[in-house]
Amino acid sequence: MKAAMVCGPSSSITSASIWDDAYLNLVRSFDTSWADINIGNYYAQYMDHDVTLLLDDRNRPIYAWRGETRVAPESEAAFTRDALPLVLKIRARERQRPVASKAPPLVAFEALLTASGVVKSGGAVYLTGASTIVPETTEVTQLDRPTVIVLSAKRMDRGFLVSLKDDLRIQDAAIAGGAADARGSSTLPIIDVHGRTIGALNWRP
Repeated sequence: MKAAMVCGPSSSITSASIWDDAYLNLVRSFDTSWADINIGNYYAQYMDHDVTLLLDDRNRPIYAWRGETRVAPESEAAFTRDALPLVLKIRARERQRPVASKAPPLVAFEALLTASGVVKSGGAVYLTGASTIVPETTEVTQLDRPTVIVLSAKRMDRGFLVSLKDDLRIQDAAIAGGAADARGSSTLPIIDVHGRTIGALNWRP
């Protein structure tokens, strides 16, 4: 259960973050229309994500999609701040690597860096994944600067609980706002990316 919750968000977003076209259209230059189709709408429609952001090499939001439409990046400043520990975890690992021009370039899964966790923002709780945008082949020249990071999140709401029942074959899943419910058959504390226990997930096998 814990592995499914923590690893799920980052594994679901790599389908669009490892891609020559993504690196060309989001890192080497920025094409908003391309991002609408292949990032914002893609994660919303096919991954059922509620919010998706792109952060530049200084961790500033340069693109945002919430619900069914693109929104102003600055409108997601609070979510960016609340999810920042995931971004900083990736940046720390990224700094340990040699710059692209001074070493054989890493591509695809060798180049990919991801992080995931629970983010509480604006009164809602989200399963959130973060991933670097990397090319899949050496045909794309990489820049000597930190790459763009995609953040994408799915709200832990009623729909999320239904998906747990369908995917993991569990019953009576519920999120408690306080401590774990000792009366439940199984329980998992919900710890956010800042290390705070913000609730508990209870269910029956």
